[in-house]
Amino acid sequence: MAHDHDHHHGGTYYVDQLCTIATCGALGIVAILMYRGSGPSGQPKLSYILAPQFFVPVLVGGIALLVLVTIRAITLWRQAGEARSCDHSHCAHDHGHDHGDGHAHAHDHAHDHSHDHGWTPLRYAVLMIPIALFLLNLPNSSFSAEKFGRDLHAGAVEGATGLIGDKGQAYHLGFRELTQAAFFPDQRAELEGKTGRLRGMFSPISEKEFTLFRVKMNCCAADAIPVGVRIITEEPLAGFRGKDWVEVEGQIQFRKLVGQDKYLPVLVVPSPWEKHIRTIPPQPDYGLE
Repeated sequence: MAHDHDHHHGGTYYVDQLCTIATCGALGIVAILMYRGSGPSGQPKLSYILAPQFFVPVLVGGIALLVLVTIRAITLWRQAGEARSCDHSHCAHDHGHDHGDGHAHAHDHAHDHSHDHGWTPLRYAVLMIPIALFLLNLPNSSFSAEKFGRDLHAGAVEGATGLIGDKGQAYHLGFRELTQAAFFPDQRAELEGKTGRLRGMFSPISEKEFTLFRVKMNCCAADAIPVGVRIITEEPLAGFRGKDWVEVEGQIQFRKLVGQDKYLPVLVVPSPWEKHIRTIPPQPDYGLE
């Protein structure tokens, strides 16, 4: 009685495994490179699409993926070696068994189970998408806070350009405090007339008015919310472009939008504006001060 079992993997099996290893390895490398500083100010490219609390998990995931790829590559190498050895010796084993009844049973095991499911490149299409995007230099600054400035220009503010009574310096002031104060009369009264200093992205509206803004992001770029403060100068300003990062010092006021019962935080910059507005190095696109 002879049983013939031949365990043999077809050639496309190894092609499939090698493509899987290569694709997963490339994904791990991309995750690590996305974590590394490669933006205009040295920030990680992840900062264009993810909040900072997710940077380290992406890095750890990339490293773990490379470790798994290495382990699988070693096991595949050994598996291929065993298959070659089996092919040379034909993997034939002749076992004779005499059960005492005068019948000898010969079991010839030639292990030949062919597992050739075919190589389908389309199965790697999804895994290749982030790799292809990275090679195309995506994400880049088009995903950053720059694009949000246009969303903050709607509506003119009431009131004439000019300073009011000075109440001194507002310390530890940021976008968060100003935008929240705009909703509460007591907080508006507390801050109105004080001098504040903010850093953000410049988005021009007119020769005497622009928006200074940053972006709040809880998870990813999809939930990013632009937060802006209107800047009004007493004289025309020049020398700034829409992508510049600037620091502005001015008097805090709260103005209503024309035709709306809504207040906006405003910084009124006295003359000469050159003493109160200056360019600064690029800051992280997302996050509030």
